[in-house]
Parts: sequence; C-alpha cells; structure tokens
Amino acid sequence: IAPIRSQIFSYLVKGGQAPVKLFWGLPRKDSLYLYDEFRALANEHPNFYLSISLDQETNFVGLDVEDFKRGRIDQTFSDFIKENKVSPTELNNSEYYLCGAQEIVESLKGFLLDLGINKENVFFDKF
Repeated sequence: IAPIRSQIFSYLVKGGQAPVKLFWGLPRKDSLYLYDEFRALANEHPNFYLSISLDQETNFVGLDVEDFKRGRIDQTFSDFIKENKVSPTELNNSEYYLCGAQEIVESLKGFLLDLGINKENVFFDKF
C-alpha cells in the first residue's frame, strides 16, 4: 500500500479536490496497518473514500462498518458500483492504481478490464 499511500497523501495534502477512493484488500484485520492515518485523512478530506475488504476475517467486532467489508476487493468494488449507480462513463473517467503481489494485480487488472475500463486508465506496481 506504500506507493498508493504516498500518492493519496500528497494529492490530498496539496489540496486536490477530485474524488479519491481507496479500496484496500487484506486477508484479516491483523494484517492491517496505517488504518488510523487513512481514517484521519478521510475525516479531514470529504473527497476521500476508504473501503477495506477482509476476505478471511471471521470477527468484525469493533471494526467500523463504514470502512470494513467482508469479502474480496473485486466484490466490494462491484457492490460500490451498484450501490452508487456508477455509470460506465464515470468508471472510465477515473484512473486505477493497483499494487500488490503479481497474481493479485493481474487478477484485479483483468477484473477492471472486464468491467469495460480502458487499459490506459489502469496503472500498477507488482511486487
């Protein structure tokens, strides 16, 4: 998350006004770090949306239901699109920055392309 974190913080701290949405996928809550920083950033910047997907977590007690979702990040993103009635045009007026293990990045890239998002809008950092 480090490459994306620095981009988000830099953009928002410099006064960026366009919406920024962070969909972050982790296996369990014990894998989570930097949450307080991201939550504080969301509190300070109404144009920043935070969603954390936990696909192996069984205990959501004490977690903020606004920020934490059960499941994989692709499902969380699909749910967001449906709930917010995001149009294909809106999807393609955004840039998508992916980071993570190679197989995860490749899977998410394919998922976004299957949604009809132009490949020119998808950037990634595999590690």
